[in-house]
Amino acid sequence: MKKISIALLVCSALLLAACSNDKTTDSTSKQQETKSSQTKESSSTTITSSISSSATDSSSTTDSITTPAAVQQETYEQLKQRTLQSTPADRTNWSNKEWEAFGMALSENGLAMDDSGNIITQAQKDQLDSNNQAQQQNDDTTQDISTDTSTLTGFVNVYGMSPAAYKVQNGMSIEEALRSTPRHMKTSGEIQTGYMEYGIE
Repeated sequence: MKKISIALLVCSALLLAACSNDKTTDSTSKQQETKSSQTKESSSTTITSSISSSATDSSSTTDSITTPAAVQQETYEQLKQRTLQSTPADRTNWSNKEWEAFGMALSENGLAMDDSGNIITQAQKDQLDSNNQAQQQNDDTTQDISTDTSTLTGFVNVYGMSPAAYKVQNGMSIEEALRSTPRHMKTSGEIQTGYMEYGIE
């Protein structure tokens, strides 16, 4: 009877031990599954964050790349208007396109430039050109006036009188003045007077 009781106790102990081992194994397995699940979730979160961050960076990069292209280019009309607001100093480094637009703008608006590069109306430009032309003609006329005192014309232009008259004005007698003055330096009246009154040929 004791042997049976001992055998039952041993069997009971073995069964309990086996159950305990199963529970421990189950518990360990569940813990491992939980850890694995947490690891997967963490990894998934990290990957998602990384992808999201990467997408944001990519979007930012795209924005930075497309932003310059989005800048509106200056139209030809805007260019013409800008050139009309320019000063002579602004035009020192202009491109051919800017000069072309400037010329078109001046023509379309009835404007022109003076000699200093200032923008004026075409009417003002015409008046300036007319004044310059008149001044040039005056200068040419002045240059045509002889100032060579070795000629009768030049002497009269400089002194306002003939050489003989100039001599008389400065104290010489008429006869002496006419005799000392070369024929080509006398006026026709002086030649006639010298011949008729003093016999000077």
